[in-house]
Order: sequence, then C-alpha cells, then structure tokens
Amino acid sequence: MAKYYLFGSLVQVPSAFLNAIQEAVYAQRAVSSANQLGLSLDGVGPSFNQRRVVFAADQPAVLVGSPLVLDESIDWRDRHIRVRWKFDTVFDIRPGKTDDFKYPEEDGTLSHYTGVGGSTVPVSPLWGLTINSTNGKAVFYKRAGFLYVEIESGTQLKERS
Repeated sequence: MAKYYLFGSLVQVPSAFLNAIQEAVYAQRAVSSANQLGLSLDGVGPSFNQRRVVFAADQPAVLVGSPLVLDESIDWRDRHIRVRWKFDTVFDIRPGKTDDFKYPEEDGTLSHYTGVGGSTVPVSPLWGLTINSTNGKAVFYKRAGFLYVEIESGTQLKERS
C-alpha cells in the first residue's frame, strides 16, 4: 500500500496530521438547512468511507454469467460512483503496457447511483459492471479485449440501504 509519510517507531505524530487524515477519508454531509440528505450522515460509521480504485484486465473475455470480482474492499451499494474506463479489443492500452500511448477503441466516463445493487451499471456494450445486491462487491464482465478502469465513490448515502 502506498504511503504519504512513513513513520518510524516512537515518532510523535501531531494531532493536526491525524485529524487531516480522517477528514480526507470520510466524506461529510454538507451543513445546511437546505440539505435534504438524512441527518444520519452526520455520524461516522464503519461503512462511512469513500474509495478510489484502479483496475486493469487482460485480453480474455469474462462472460456475463461468470463475472469476476473487480473490488471487494468496501460495500459498493448505496453510493454515487464515477467510472472512467478505456477499452480496446486489439491494443494493450493499459498503463505501462506496449500500446498505452494509443487511442483506445473506447474511452468513457459515467456517473451512477448504485442503489441497493443487483442491476448492471450501464457502462458500455464492451464491458459491464454490477454491484452485488447481497454482499456489495463490484463485479465485471467484458468482451475479449484490454480494460483499464478507475472508479471513485462517495460515502454510502444511507437513503435507500
């Protein structure tokens, strides 16, 4: 795991640094009488986190009936997500690969609310993303081709979950 700062043993860590880390990790409900999101968002719970993940998949197809796990680090249900992806059926456009400088066949972005999960996120005809309604894992399927994905999520909104 990448680290911003590596602390040694017995090093005193300033409270301002620790508080800044917490503020960056946890999203917060905007304080406003006009805000219609539930007041339960003012409390910090175990699922009150946000995430940014990056993912790359190799050439072989992943069938719709047999999706693979893209990420299981958090429960992806009840979140507003932003997805950016690149897909190419011929060129290996994944970062650091031989054709990463070429324009991919598909280069897209989308914004989506995951709700209670169970439905496919309308990403692309070349690949799909589904949030499992039982465990909240993000799973994917795709046609044969190279895929690179970045997904950012806000905190669980606690509106429908």
